[in-house]
Amino acid sequence: MSNRITLNMSVIEAVCALVDGHPGAMDVCVRMVKKAPTICPSWGKMGFLPLIQLDSEGLYGPSIWVLYKDLCESKIDRTWALLCASQMGLVCNGQTLKWMTGDGGTRVTNDLREYLKVVIDAVPAALADFTLATAVTEQVSP
Repeated sequence: MSNRITLNMSVIEAVCALVDGHPGAMDVCVRMVKKAPTICPSWGKMGFLPLIQLDSEGLYGPSIWVLYKDLCESKIDRTWALLCASQMGLVCNGQTLKWMTGDGGTRVTNDLREYLKVVIDAVPAALADFTLATAVTEQVSP
């Protein structure tokens, strides 16, 4: 698998390379870039890391939307936490995030959601400055 993001890209170019024209994926990526510094200052200073992690996971277009909407309860901080957890090796359960978001999210079961909730909730313990908000769900257009 070849990554789409290169080191000479701007954040805008990187977002465009990932979203495949999907408006929901565009909103999710932009929100992650904007909120990364407040969610996890040590990992998200420039907001580029969530995009690099999406690229390294092979998540593009509608898969980004499924990750946000179906696996992460429509919450940007939980989406960022799941990407961090995957990078730290906390997400395994025999599957990758790309597999979980495949087929339009049809592989998303209640058992998978519960498993990922535990994984996501473990991220603040692993990263001292990571903040999971308890705020209401953010609405993003599909």
